[in-house]
Amino acid sequence: MNRVVLVQWLDRPEHLPAQLETMRHCFKAHIDYLARKHEFGLNPLSMADLLPEGAGGAAGLGVSDSAARKAAADLLARLGKSVEEDSAKLAQCAQSLELLERLAGQTGEQGGADHADQLAVLRHRFVCLQTGRDSNALPVPSPDEARRAFARFVMDEAPSHFATVRGTLLATEMLAARVRARARVRFF
Repeated sequence: MNRVVLVQWLDRPEHLPAQLETMRHCFKAHIDYLARKHEFGLNPLSMADLLPEGAGGAAGLGVSDSAARKAAADLLARLGKSVEEDSAKLAQCAQSLELLERLAGQTGEQGGADHADQLAVLRHRFVCLQTGRDSNALPVPSPDEARRAFARFVMDEAPSHFATVRGTLLATEMLAARVRARARVRFF
């Protein structure tokens, strides 16, 4: 299969339910991931208590108090920005899932041009959310452009994107295991 064949397949109304079902699963998985990440408790305001106050923790690492406080404050600021971005992505996923459910209840003939425009918005949001871009910051393409962009993502970008995500998750898990092992050695 190539991109041209996929674009033609995407254009056929009888294939719309399969497209919507694929996007539904991806949106739900993204929502579950973001919700679990939020539940994990990475709230920078609650973590402010972790800022070093005395030389005890920083001195053991060979770092001055001011450097440790600055590093911790920088970490909390970046974490705060990440939490805000995740909240925005969660809202975009929820809005996209609502749009998807509305489109799933219609046929292409019911909505006409409006249906095609809404499907273009949905495909645009899907590709943006899967690639980490803010769909609200980018103009919504025409239905034909959205269909081609969706096909390009599925055929060209998704395989390498998902391989990168799997690799990142694996590397993160390995790093977490090393940190846990070091913490056990230090504290026990």
